[in-house]
Amino acid sequence: FMFFLFRLYDLTQLTMFRYSKGVLTGISSYFFYHIAINIATNLGLFPVTGLPLPFMSFGGSHLIVEFLLLGILFSIVRRESESRLTQI
Repeated sequence: FMFFLFRLYDLTQLTMFRYSKGVLTGISSYFFYHIAINIATNLGLFPVTGLPLPFMSFGGSHLIVEFLLLGILFSIVRRESESRLTQI
């Protein structure tokens, strides 16, 4: 999960537009908070909240939301890389 979060951070830093950076920051923080709270719950540091671990949940709706967020993230990154190529 740390590699995944670091990669999300790197993709956020590569964006040029403020709106894209805000959306990617929101998506990254969504994944970070879900991972951090779930791991802290399993270690006994937080009370049990029932928050699923990303990509490990058996719930269909949570998994669909995670893949939709990743789709939005990849779409923004692709659009940013295409706009960089046209500026050269």
